Amino acid sequence: MHAKGLMAEIIGSVREEYEDLGVSIPSSDIRGRSRVRVVSQARAAVARRAYETGLVTLDTIGAELGGRDHSTVRYLIIQAGGQTHADRVAELAKGGE
Repeated sequence: MHAKGLMAEIIGSVREEYEDLGVSIPSSDIRGRSRVRVVSQARAAVARRAYETGLVTLDTIGAELGGRDHSTVRYLIIQAGGQTHADRVAELAKGGE
């Protein structure tokens, strides 16, 4: 699978997890510049999952997530690492931001 297809698959997976909790996040927001917390968290989860596959470079991840550079992507990955995506989703389900 090529990088764009893999990124689309990961974004779709993260979106589905949020939609299961009643939060709709358009792909365009995840790929865009939105700084809304829930969108930023979803974007960080996408970056981490893509990085963990080992199939996508930091530059490619950044290009797919709004033209961010590799150092910003590294920060997103670190940010997502402090708490698992499942923990953030559970927190969201409890009504946290």
